[in-house]
Amino acid sequence: MSSNTPFLIGVIRSQEKELLADDEYTRLINAPSAQEALHVLTETPYGRWLEEAIDTPAAMAALGHRLAEAKAWLLEQLESASARLFIEARSTSLAAAAAALDDDEAAPTAVWQEAGDQLATQLTAAAETPLQRQVAQLTADRARFDTQLRATQPPADLAETVRQLEAAGYAGFTLDMLEALTAQRDATAYEKQWDEVLLTLLRQHAADVVGDDAVLAYWYVLELEVKQLRLLLSAKLQGVETDQLAGLKRSLFRERV
Repeated sequence: MSSNTPFLIGVIRSQEKELLADDEYTRLINAPSAQEALHVLTETPYGRWLEEAIDTPAAMAALGHRLAEAKAWLLEQLESASARLFIEARSTSLAAAAAALDDDEAAPTAVWQEAGDQLATQLTAAAETPLQRQVAQLTADRARFDTQLRATQPPADLAETVRQLEAAGYAGFTLDMLEALTAQRDATAYEKQWDEVLLTLLRQHAADVVGDDAVLAYWYVLELEVKQLRLLLSAKLQGVETDQLAGLKRSLFRERV
């Protein structure tokens, strides 16, 4: 089936309505325990994938299965090789990095840096559509700034990093935030900034009625949501306090209609 059909985009728009609403995220974050969070999640559209999940590990596995099903279906629909690559590339890159880290002599920083650089190069070479080019550029920028922030930086270097981020259009990054990230290694806040930039790009395609970009935008939103749900469930299982979980919440792709 071609992605250049109103029918496929209609299916995608219908599935977007199953993405979590703001109040559902709030209830999950405020759940007093991992088991209660799982109960809340079963009352959302994810419930049908969680029917046999009796605990958090089972729920996390079920969410992974949900994502795998969606990926398989989308790859089946898409004719474009570049669109299929963009759907598969990130998880393939992560799997390769994880395999490399099994080597006791591997240096984690070097492994992740190489994975980020290779992914950016691969996406840049394959990009054909507006969203693909935007995601490729974002991936390349992320790899570059990750490299800069892995090292302890003096304020002058941080200020230059902020100027580069602003020049790239990422106005959400501030010097104060980067200083705090560098001092505290606050990975959660840093991840959230990049996720919010990606969501801003994806929303530009929320009204597309044809084309691969509408399909790709849905995939990235679903992938991001499942990642955040698994992180949230894991945090609940570890007993992380509710007030520390706010950083896991992302703004919505679109309001539930």
